[in-house]
Amino acid sequence: MRRTTRLCRIAILGLALAVAACGPNASDESAQNENRPAADSPATAAPPALHGHLQPGDHAVGFRQETLDLSLPGGVTPTALDVYLWFPAVEPAHSDREAQTVTLADYYRAQETTEPDAAELREWLLADMTSPPGLVAASLEPVLDAPMWARRDLEPATGKHPLALWSYRDSVPTMQAVLNEFLASHGYVVAFAWPVDSAPPLPWQGDLTRADKLRSLEVQIELLEATLDSLVARPWVDGDNTAVLAWSYGGESATGLQRRHSEVRLALGIDAVLAGGWIFQNEDDLAAIDRDQLTATYALLKNGRPRIDGEPGAEPPLLAEVPAGAWYVRFPELSHGNFNFPGGMLPGVLDLAEVSSWAVGGETARLGYELVCRHVLGLLDLHVRGSRAEPSAWSAGAPDGFVEIVRHPPHGELD
Repeated sequence: MRRTTRLCRIAILGLALAVAACGPNASDESAQNENRPAADSPATAAPPALHGHLQPGDHAVGFRQETLDLSLPGGVTPTALDVYLWFPAVEPAHSDREAQTVTLADYYRAQETTEPDAAELREWLLADMTSPPGLVAASLEPVLDAPMWARRDLEPATGKHPLALWSYRDSVPTMQAVLNEFLASHGYVVAFAWPVDSAPPLPWQGDLTRADKLRSLEVQIELLEATLDSLVARPWVDGDNTAVLAWSYGGESATGLQRRHSEVRLALGIDAVLAGGWIFQNEDDLAAIDRDQLTATYALLKNGRPRIDGEPGAEPPLLAEVPAGAWYVRFPELSHGNFNFPGGMLPGVLDLAEVSSWAVGGETARLGYELVCRHVLGLLDLHVRGSRAEPSAWSAGAPDGFVEIVRHPPHGELD
């Protein structure tokens, strides 16, 4: 995204970590030594397999970055969007695979208006991992250079493919890089858009009034609608089978988009404020929602750690009121930072046992993010494609109790 947004997000994470005061002490020498890269550690050896044990689907993965010019009502800025696309692609008979292969560093570069240098990339990745104790930025070069699944300059596979559109939340190309590619390999077009200029302000970016927050949310939803209209006009995108994905603070714009577009079959939140805990709106707005507008199935994947105030999180009551049914999938061992790739997958891939209090590390981190990816795919297949997969298969190989699932069936249907 724009660099100022990245710095703001890092500052927010730092504040949350300081307030939480429930993880390892970064100044503790034993914690520092736990993660200090050795000569043969994964952080300094050959590029690691960043997708862990996830298996790709039947499709090659294409990646494109485009610019969408906007003409919003009333001349509202921004004037353009960067649109990032991952899609099932045709594998050419002859191609320069190495030249086309995307690296994690490429995803970071794609989010910036100027070309960052190698040191900046390392520091950004370290910050996105919330700076695990003892891990130094210089050791992350092999991670940034590791090949991803996606490739440039590929054409979309034949036919129409269901769409998974990310809601308004910065840094999705890097923070959810593995999930984006995983879904595309299994036949989904995954899309994310972010303003080229004049991004709507977020509640922590200044002293915003209630009117300011509501206007910001309205612009976010308008941007998603413009993106959706552009995508479904493409002959290889199946606009009748669409989901909106949300992560973290992106939940409100996802709910807003779904309420206006009945063709959206699934609204899925990844530790997101999808059905409560709102930051742009208040509890009165939540209570006033017309439940008949909730025409999609809703699903919320949620961490199981206590909130910063020490109280355990709870299922948002709104989920039980969704007429089309809902899922509440809880991961008791995970924290909020485990629901993205740098904070979730990488500590496991790099065998980092000690991480910030924003997440958990080691094998739990790797397994947790992989299971998040598998549950997202399973829910998409079930409610967008209409498959009959058994939900227990999404948790195959997980220890007992690692995932807890509550399903609210559609109103009028017996569980």
